[in-house]
Amino acid sequence: SYWGEVGGGGIKDLNEWLEGRTKGHLESLTNSRAYPTTGSNKYTVALINRMTSYDERDKDNKLKKEPDFKTARTNVSWHADSSLQNFSSIAVYQTVVDEITGSLVPDCPEDKDEDKWRVALKVVRDAEGPTMSTRGTNVEGNNTSNTEGGGANNNPIVALTLSNNSSYYLLDDFNHHHQHAVLSPNGGKGSRRTTRYSSTHRLIRRSGHIGDIISRCEGVVKGFNKKGAKVWRNELMVWEEVETEWLRQFYIQGRGHRNLKWSDWSDSIISLLGYWSKLEERLYSVLLLLRRAAMGRSGVTRRGKEAKKISKAKEAVESLLARKEGRSGEEEFGIVADGLERMADLRKGWKARENDPVFKGLGKDWRPMPVPFEFGCGGGWKDGEEFGKSPMPSSTLSSIAAAVRSWGAAFTSRKQSASWECEGLPSTAAEEDTKTKVDGSWRRMRVGLEMQAPWAEELLKGRKTIETRQYPLPEGLLGRRVEIMEVDKGKDGVSCLPRKDVLEGDDLKG
Repeated sequence: SYWGEVGGGGIKDLNEWLEGRTKGHLESLTNSRAYPTTGSNKYTVALINRMTSYDERDKDNKLKKEPDFKTARTNVSWHADSSLQNFSSIAVYQTVVDEITGSLVPDCPEDKDEDKWRVALKVVRDAEGPTMSTRGTNVEGNNTSNTEGGGANNNPIVALTLSNNSSYYLLDDFNHHHQHAVLSPNGGKGSRRTTRYSSTHRLIRRSGHIGDIISRCEGVVKGFNKKGAKVWRNELMVWEEVETEWLRQFYIQGRGHRNLKWSDWSDSIISLLGYWSKLEERLYSVLLLLRRAAMGRSGVTRRGKEAKKISKAKEAVESLLARKEGRSGEEEFGIVADGLERMADLRKGWKARENDPVFKGLGKDWRPMPVPFEFGCGGGWKDGEEFGKSPMPSSTLSSIAAAVRSWGAAFTSRKQSASWECEGLPSTAAEEDTKTKVDGSWRRMRVGLEMQAPWAEELLKGRKTIETRQYPLPEGLLGRRVEIMEVDKGKDGVSCLPRKDVLEGDDLKG
């Protein structure tokens, strides 16, 4: 599928024609129900979809069974369109062609409905719109049945066939209280394989525009000097939206889509990658603040500058809680932990989605491409880079969230936590001052230990358990993950590696 703002050419002409038809339908709707409609007939975005019919002979064509219609397969599952202006209409134009010849498929009245493309509709109160937050409270109005042809309180579930080159409209508040799905022809033996093209036209809400999310990012970054649960919750929400609703959505459409749209979207995507990097670094600093605050309340002592940081963090969090009577440290820390756990679940879901076998049916340029995130690199995003950089690993959010909850408990009880250390954050031992100023920099980079073959692999397999050097391990690396870099056999004490800041691919093994 492809989506974007309505521009010029045929899509613009189609959009204007659908707006005119929608205006007439809204006028008819007003006359039929004796009170005016409030929605708009305007459309600002178009979604172009291509979908192929189900074929039971094609093992790669794995469409889901539709529980409401036992014999049907679904190309688009039940949903209500989101991110639209309230009470705005939706218009869809469709055309169906023969998958082999590409010719239009004529309408055949003698064909069974199950052998045609269908749009299914059912009542789901408060599915979208201004009352969506009350969904589930109107028990009588909600349709929760999975029975073919019927629903709760006899609300019908219907599936409608459409003529080729036709359009249909969801007017005014229809999308607020209904869900719809697209059902494939049944695909039995001898059936014709067809392809359905559709153009869905919508009025996107103003807050869902790229300019809006960039503006919100700007506001959040300007407020990095502030602290507190409300501030952190907002930062986590923006962080989540930037990654999951914008960046991952952009790159999952493939390199072909990226190259096609890059001239229009490059500035926006690069800006979002920069803000994502800043939000990752900000989260990292908040985590260190919370850990130090809990250590201070628990009586953990450190030396020098680190002792001052712990004392300052403790005073800052105590001051926040003093202004919010009734809120405990566990609740304050829990807000951050909740955001981490939510993002961990979202990343897990995105990983599964990006590896969905359905993408194998697409050309390589249209399969999901890796999102240009670089984790565990210490941050340091540079303006103009098509890379997002984070000081934290991607896969440790759940364990960090658990540690944050334990810090909250320690802060409240004033008892030491067993989880001061967690992967993704520097060791608390490494945070102490040392005589050398270099140690602090170890926390901002990936570190590798060069080993000649075959000893690197022997170490990884556990057959070698001790590795010696003629210099002490920097204190900043205590408790840190160290990569193992295998090189060919060379001279003792002389590095075989080129002078590079970063090694990639087969150069890095660990």
